[in-house]
Amino acid sequence: MDESAEKARRAERAREQQRTINAYHRLFLSADGRTVLADLATVFGTGRPAFLAGPAGSYDGIKAAIRDGQRSVILHIEHVIKCQPKGDNEAESEPKVIS
Repeated sequence: MDESAEKARRAERAREQQRTINAYHRLFLSADGRTVLADLATVFGTGRPAFLAGPAGSYDGIKAAIRDGQRSVILHIEHVIKCQPKGDNEAESEPKVIS
C-alpha cells in the first residue's frame, strides 16, 4: 500500500472513531442517557470492587470475572464520553480526553 493510501485509510479510521465518540455524547449526555448510565453504574457496581470475598471468606473467581467484565463496559462508556466531541471532518488520529 502506498503512503497516500495509508494516510487516507488512517484519516477515514479517525473520522469513524470521531463519529462514534460523537454518538456516545449524543446518547449518554442526554437527560435520558445520564439516567440510564447512572442506573447501569449502580446495577453493575462501578463504585465497588469486582473481587469480593463471599460468606466465610470464600472466593468465587468466576463471579468476580463476570462482575469485572460488567464494570468494564460502564468504565468504557465513561471514558469515551470524556473524549472531545467535534465534527467528523475535524477528526484527529487520537481523540483528546477532557479532564
